[in-house]
Amino acid sequence: MLLASVEPVYEDSREEYINVINSNDKNDINWEEKLNLDNLGGEERAKLLSLLNKYKSVFAQSLKDLGSCDIVQHEINLTDNLPVRQKPYRVPYALKDEMKKQINTLLDAGIIQPSSSAYSAPVMLVKKADGSHRLVADLRKLNEKTIPDNFPLPNLTEMVDMLSGAKYFSSMDLTSGFHQLKMHPSSAHLTGISTEFGLFEYTRMPFGLRNASSSFQRLMSIVLAGLSELQVSVYIDDVIIASKSISEHIERLEIVFQRLTTANLKLKPSKCSFMQKQITYLGHTVKEGMVLSDSRNLDSIRKALPKI
Repeated sequence: MLLASVEPVYEDSREEYINVINSNDKNDINWEEKLNLDNLGGEERAKLLSLLNKYKSVFAQSLKDLGSCDIVQHEINLTDNLPVRQKPYRVPYALKDEMKKQINTLLDAGIIQPSSSAYSAPVMLVKKADGSHRLVADLRKLNEKTIPDNFPLPNLTEMVDMLSGAKYFSSMDLTSGFHQLKMHPSSAHLTGISTEFGLFEYTRMPFGLRNASSSFQRLMSIVLAGLSELQVSVYIDDVIIASKSISEHIERLEIVFQRLTTANLKLKPSKCSFMQKQITYLGHTVKEGMVLSDSRNLDSIRKALPKI
């Protein structure tokens, strides 16, 4: 439910959500438009499309379709119990409606809820590459007091080595992956965010939170446990599948789709690529059984690695 203090804005955006929900099948996806299937023959293409349509519920096209998983819940352990309080950042007048829109969207999707927490972090709007904005909480003060979670992230070299010798590759990215993992009830109040429209807290794990990557890696390690022998690996919210044949690949894709469905985790169609003969992953290009590295991509990945 939206707060009265936060006026509904951008009705065209809401109509888009409503149209998705009220369509004949809200998960209908035109895969021919979404995917590059030029490298597949007619029979191979038919098998892949049949599988994708069978598991179309594992794909989310908006935050309204977002999954909600509590196999792992994110818990925050602090060095002390003194609340972190910060005033809201000033929002330029031209972006006030956008801020309202972002808050309404998160409320409507159940990602945040009204709060009376003693903790409050400011938020800002960050412009994305496509020109749209994302609401981001500045959680640095909270992170400074957070005890590190030492759950290990995968070894990048070993993950890339796993791809050598394979002929077909699929890569998948979860839709707003962190927002699909629930906050532990004892920690939700610690994620309080202060805005000029009120105080809220996250019910799902926010971006920018210390240990968020570790929690999500822990979750995915459970969800996809035992699949490394099938050349299935995951780095935080990026899943990759490799195989030497089409039949192997279809089988492995179905296993992953089944696991994600059981865990109520959703993929982002526009960030998925299926049964390709060449793929770029973790700064490496893999094709025809060979692994080629790009030092520029590797440098950017190293800089982006989460701090433990």
